[in-house]
Amino acid sequence: RLGRINITLADSRQVGASVVDTVLDSLAWQQLAVRYGGDQPSPLGPTWEDLASLLAGGTSTSLHGVVGPTRSSQSMESAPLTGALDILQLSYQSTSPTLDNKRDYPRFGRTITSDAAIGAAVVELWVELNLTYGAVLYVSDAYGIGYAEAVLVAAEEHNLKNTTEAQLVVKTFPFDAESDEQIQRAVESLKQWEPTNNTGCASEEGRYGCSVNNILFVGFDQQVEAFYEKAVKQGVLVETVPALVLLSDGVSIIDLEKLTGKARNAANGAARILAVGGQNSNPLWRNFTTDWTSTPASDRDAINELLPLEWQLPADFFNDGALMASSLARDAAAYAYDAIAALGLLACEVAPSGPLPTDFGTLGWQNMTNVTDGLRFNGTTGLVEFNEFGSRDKLTANFELHNELLDAGGKFEREPLARYDFATDHFDW
Repeated sequence: RLGRINITLADSRQVGASVVDTVLDSLAWQQLAVRYGGDQPSPLGPTWEDLASLLAGGTSTSLHGVVGPTRSSQSMESAPLTGALDILQLSYQSTSPTLDNKRDYPRFGRTITSDAAIGAAVVELWVELNLTYGAVLYVSDAYGIGYAEAVLVAAEEHNLKNTTEAQLVVKTFPFDAESDEQIQRAVESLKQWEPTNNTGCASEEGRYGCSVNNILFVGFDQQVEAFYEKAVKQGVLVETVPALVLLSDGVSIIDLEKLTGKARNAANGAARILAVGGQNSNPLWRNFTTDWTSTPASDRDAINELLPLEWQLPADFFNDGALMASSLARDAAAYAYDAIAALGLLACEVAPSGPLPTDFGTLGWQNMTNVTDGLRFNGTTGLVEFNEFGSRDKLTANFELHNELLDAGGKFEREPLARYDFATDHFDW
């Protein structure tokens, strides 16, 4: 197409104040734009003032779309303004159900599903494993609160539909994002409650009988290490009592690799339900990963000419084939790539030729959220389709249950166990 769509990337990198024009023409990057306002770096990404400054000065064309940011708390900062200004915003990792509130976030969408969907998968896993008690330790930010509420809602819906069966009891234990002391208190409270899950097995089965601790941990970064250390110290995670520790998608392999000693051993066998992005069964993803290492150096140099110094790509950036096999590429970058593609495709739908209209935000949103005849395309994360709230339709999501296991070399490796089918509300093992 001949027109141009102007997009800004909202990222959480602390790169200081800078503005670079962003243009996506015919789905090919020409320039990237990042804005962090003021004299100080912004750890939470662009603020309202930052985005307003970007829109008010320094650019000769209007802004049509925002890709990102990652964390839900960041999106909740910027989405009210993009909505008020009728600018489409597509995140690839912000999963809080709160962002489905279209009164406060009228132009916010995402290529990943809301945690309202993953709550149902968590509860179904517990039910299929015959667990009747679940403890949820969660960080009290937008991400953690939304995740915990989704699980509670799903548990309540399950209990209402199955009144003749054993009821699922779920108790939550919040902690502050920056407080190891609050994590310790949450673990202590869990220890005091700590009901026994009877899985229904025969008493002679299993080394320790039929009881199991059932814990869902929702957090990230240093919180993971603090949780495991406190849980081992408080006797919540011990060798003599089996435990199902379900980790949220905020926990990375990098977080687990930081664990040492008994805490590291306790994390061996942890499970997680993930919205898997790039899959080898998807030819578009296979092509993307295959072509990565054949990217010519001239392309890298052309990209670097358009990037601030802090974003410069190293000389061997496209030589690292292992990057394409990482969770960062598969479960983050793939969703971001589809967010960029979605905005480009919406631009083509709204204006097949010529410049985009001033009401592109409204027209693009109407197209994206039209559940009967709206935007639908095959991307690097599979079939991409949106619901009426602008979130990835859960029926096109790729939710899988994985084990995190220590291999022979002592490194954590991910092993797929089952896929969750939203249509049937069951795991396919």
